[in-house]
Amino acid sequence: YSGGRAQRNFTLAQDQRDLVMRLRTPTSGENGIDAPLPLIVNDVLETELLHLVSTFDGSTLKVYTNGILRQTIGLQDDFRNWDETHSFVLANEVTSDRQWLGKIFFTAVYESALSEAEVQQNFTAGRPGAEAAGEQQIISETTDNDGIAAFSTSSGEGTYTLQIINVEKSGFAFDGENSETSKSIPVSSSSVSSASLISTPEALEPIGSRDIKISAEQREGIITLLADVAVHDESGKKVDDAAVSATWTLPDGTTREQSENTGKNGVARFSTTNGDGSYVLKITNIIKSGYEFDSSSGETEQKYTV
Repeated sequence: YSGGRAQRNFTLAQDQRDLVMRLRTPTSGENGIDAPLPLIVNDVLETELLHLVSTFDGSTLKVYTNGILRQTIGLQDDFRNWDETHSFVLANEVTSDRQWLGKIFFTAVYESALSEAEVQQNFTAGRPGAEAAGEQQIISETTDNDGIAAFSTSSGEGTYTLQIINVEKSGFAFDGENSETSKSIPVSSSSVSSASLISTPEALEPIGSRDIKISAEQREGIITLLADVAVHDESGKKVDDAAVSATWTLPDGTTREQSENTGKNGVARFSTTNGDGSYVLKITNIIKSGYEFDSSSGETEQKYTV
């Protein structure tokens, strides 16, 4: 929703594998990049179907991917400096020199900020019209400690088919001939029932952040700090798909909460922007099924001066 490359009311954009959210307020300026913005979520964009949501309620800017809250920035502000002459454009800038290559299946702008439950509900609902047209949904999930990957979808009555097309794990090869790879189930309003699963808790294995590396880079005159947090279990093995929560303390004394998931390399990347001075990143929690955060098992705090 912009008037050019240097003026916008808001922009949700891609920068390589990073997601960038710019929002115009009296604090962030007419280009939406003055501190504490822009909001950058690192390494979340893949070639797979992705559900993106950004909300602002007058005090907090949030970005969700696939129903999960990825990053927040505190911003007590409003839209009184918005320019109503700007244009709403998809997959390009109004100057037509920033083309985006991809597919957009659905876009919506709401008059109020969606709650986390509403974001998750929209993600669960899936792409509008996909199931009604008999099209396919491609979904990727990671197995848990029991070796189980949970998939979900929603639509009307009819027959659903789940087909496993690939399984990736370092040191292993997918064998689709010697295992069950497809399952169909007919569903009607009379056949839907509810079930409960009760599991016995097992002893939790300690998990912690063993290494924090912080660096700084400059883009278009904005200083961005990047922090890579490596997560390991008690034996030193890297842990993927762990939710890492952290708090930034900025040079002006304000704090910023951020949550990121570790990738296949066991590393979660955090980022923030502000002015010159000292930044402190503190790991406050790590969540992973079968594990328990142990703050004494590694490095949980790192300071960096720009």
